Amino acid sequence: MTYLTIGCLAICFIGVANDGGVKGLNVTDELLKNVAAIRADGKIQPQPSMAVEKVSMDEGDIENTTAGNKSVWSLAKT
Repeated sequence: MTYLTIGCLAICFIGVANDGGVKGLNVTDELLKNVAAIRADGKIQPQPSMAVEKVSMDEGDIENTTAGNKSVWSLAKT
């Protein structure tokens, strides 16, 4: 696979311990909506692309957020 990344990419996991284990979190729709709202609250400029998802495992849930800014603005600033 070939891909090109311009700008920054960030991945955040909620419900994962420092040792990599699953904490047993119950990811609700409210949590997913609250995390997704961070994109539109105006504190991050320019607004990044963002994907928020719930990953269910036997040990519990994980909330995975992937965010990045692949705009011309971020290319010019890097």
